[in-house]
Amino acid sequence: MSGIKFLSSGGGAILNLNEEYERFGQDSLAVGGGTVITGGTPAATKGAWVQLLAGGAAGVTVNSLAGFDLFWQAASGSTSRGRLDLSWGAVGGDNTLFSNFYIGPNTSAVRARVWDLNIPAGTKIWARVATQGALATFQVHGQGNIRTAASRPLWTTAEEVRGVSADTNVVSNTVDTTSVTAINTGWTEFVASTPREYGALMTNLGPRASAAAPTPAQYTAFRVALGAAASEVWFHTTPNYIIASVIMSADSGGGRMIRKTIPSGSRISTELVAVSAGMVLAPQIWGLF
Repeated sequence: MSGIKFLSSGGGAILNLNEEYERFGQDSLAVGGGTVITGGTPAATKGAWVQLLAGGAAGVTVNSLAGFDLFWQAASGSTSRGRLDLSWGAVGGDNTLFSNFYIGPNTSAVRARVWDLNIPAGTKIWARVATQGALATFQVHGQGNIRTAASRPLWTTAEEVRGVSADTNVVSNTVDTTSVTAINTGWTEFVASTPREYGALMTNLGPRASAAAPTPAQYTAFRVALGAAASEVWFHTTPNYIIASVIMSADSGGGRMIRKTIPSGSRISTELVAVSAGMVLAPQIWGLF
């Protein structure tokens, strides 16, 4: 479903959505609050699907959820990188919410990302992960917005928008983007033509195939544009911070939910503006529909 429902106050008082929430995957507050999921063996292969328990019988969702916040942290080894899949249904993988979302390595803080995706009532929520080292673990949990008559319609799935180098990097749906020091001087084609209309995009920053993180520590700006080569039209910038030679993919702004309609057949380009030229990161993009 594409489109957003806007609420009007008719010139009167602002209408408060007054949202209520339902949590899932909240296993142990003492160790960060997330369900432990384990990467497969050998390294870089997906582990088993694990249910993120919700509040209903058999751990199913009690309510229909109109979007959710997803939280994660590394449970073993601060250097582990992961590619996260999330789905709902009777078994893991029945209905894909998203696949191969890069989650960065760090045990010192919980990361978070907002997803404008629907999850129905009475269903199970599942997660699995592939990790840089075999059998490394992450903790994952979430908090959904309980749907009401005032909720936005939102979307059902996030499709990986793949570029030319999608199969050459540690994470899929990425295209190497080399940093420049001035805006509009380093646009890189991400995909020549989107296969369908998207109601929104999710962006993220992932590592390259070499697994080498950029240096030195510095602020960067990750920019996205539409349009033909040499005629790119910018529409979104996300700030990011590279710290201690590690890509911090979420807490420092490595990506965002971009609530903009992208027509079918669109050419998407990315640009990385930084203090240092020549750094290479691998952005990820999903299209929501």
